[in-house]
Amino acid sequence: MSINTNKIFSQSRNFEGYIEVSSDNFLSPSRFMFIFDTPELKNLSFHCQTITLPSVSLPNVETPYLQMSAQYSGDHLSFEPFDATFMVDENLKNFNLIFQWLKDQALRNTLLKRDLTLMLYNNANIISHKINYIGAFPTTLSPISLASNLSTNQVMASSVSFSYDYYEFERIGL
Repeated sequence: MSINTNKIFSQSRNFEGYIEVSSDNFLSPSRFMFIFDTPELKNLSFHCQTITLPSVSLPNVETPYLQMSAQYSGDHLSFEPFDATFMVDENLKNFNLIFQWLKDQALRNTLLKRDLTLMLYNNANIISHKINYIGAFPTTLSPISLASNLSTNQVMASSVSFSYDYYEFERIGL
């Protein structure tokens, strides 16, 4: 059986239209925050120390045939959790929000989903991208460690993990 390589190579060239050569302005790894897209939480922001943009995968499907198997692309994306370490405000508002959200889900035995937006800033401190996490809900909230021997300039932090339905990128400007 012969394979028509011209057809394969011409199909792969179709991706060239999607490739855009970037300038030397790279994504800043240190300017970001996230907010919830609900009216009651619009003014509460989470200034983060670290965020892990989740991986996404398209699991393959193996189809057996005689003594061989063929690999095909799956039909659904799988998203890893969105993890963030945020700076806890003095009044514990942001920590308490996540705690109450987890507690409400457990007491009501109902999944309470909200959309959240991760905002990425460029070198001029202007929002350049938004990543919208649709149908997000917290699954884990880490403890806050308090110690009398810590510096008063040290900011307390906590980590949170969110599961969500999917995410979308939104380019701001340009």
